[in-house]
Amino acid sequence: MSDLHRLERLAKSLIPRFPQGGERYYTHSDARLAINGLGLNLQPETLAYLVEHDVILEDFVNSLYHLEHRTGKSVLTEFAEIDPDYTPAVYEESGKVVFTVVVRGKEIVFAEYQIS
Repeated sequence: MSDLHRLERLAKSLIPRFPQGGERYYTHSDARLAINGLGLNLQPETLAYLVEHDVILEDFVNSLYHLEHRTGKSVLTEFAEIDPDYTPAVYEESGKVVFTVVVRGKEIVFAEYQIS
């Protein structure tokens, strides 16, 4: 991920974006369920860390909003899982957890967390 993309994501995360019109509102429970759905690829301690911190859950919700804005479509299914059409994946490496989806044939990072 280039520095420009990191800076872009940081700026977008600092500017609150509230759903408008017919958009769905996501809650921490939705974020928890989405993370749990991908959590089979994570160590249990890492998964527990992600779903127990409200700041991470809030950032994940904002990341979902930004991803929906980028794709123009709803990302979560009615069961609060990331739509399988996006081929969601999670990677854990050297203290970092990265959530990705495939959009228009390219795998993009939509959420990234440093695990302490």
